[in-house]
Amino acid sequence: MTTEKKSRKKKYPVTPEQTDKDKVEEPAQVYAFAAIAGGNDFMDAGLSRSMELLGIVLSFKPKKASAYDYITVIREGIYKESMDRLMKIAGLTSAEMASLVHTSDRTLRRYQDRHKLNPDQSERLIELARLYARGEEVFEDMALFREWMDTPLPALGHQTPKSFLDTSIGIDMLLKQLQRIEHGTYS
Repeated sequence: MTTEKKSRKKKYPVTPEQTDKDKVEEPAQVYAFAAIAGGNDFMDAGLSRSMELLGIVLSFKPKKASAYDYITVIREGIYKESMDRLMKIAGLTSAEMASLVHTSDRTLRRYQDRHKLNPDQSERLIELARLYARGEEVFEDMALFREWMDTPLPALGHQTPKSFLDTSIGIDMLLKQLQRIEHGTYS
């Protein structure tokens, strides 16, 4: 008694105009195409602009950089002078930045420009820089993005976007709001 196993590959309907090469049998083919088309380039472009906002000059070419290269930067620590630069660009006060990197304003003020922040603080700075780089891209102007950050939004429970900067999940929510704005969805 032999039983045939049913194929688990799902075949999608094909219209008469489509040829065999147009068929997609497995989602993996789509993912492979995205990787070939430069799936990591999007990440690199955003991260390299983030580094520019922080004033960090990378020793490798941004087009060839990977997320691992940025993890190295985080682990080594970012200098306080980079944080000061981002504060100026983002229009954040010292007290606001201290809250965002989970330390006291007094502690931040004591740091010298070449003081390296710890990995957690460095990672938060990169997250903030990525958000501000993305906001600048969507609004096509940093001043407009900063204004948006200070405006209470119905989509955020009538809170300002800036009030969500103290957590990674909050920053992710704001990145999703920016994506909605970019695609014309009300935010």
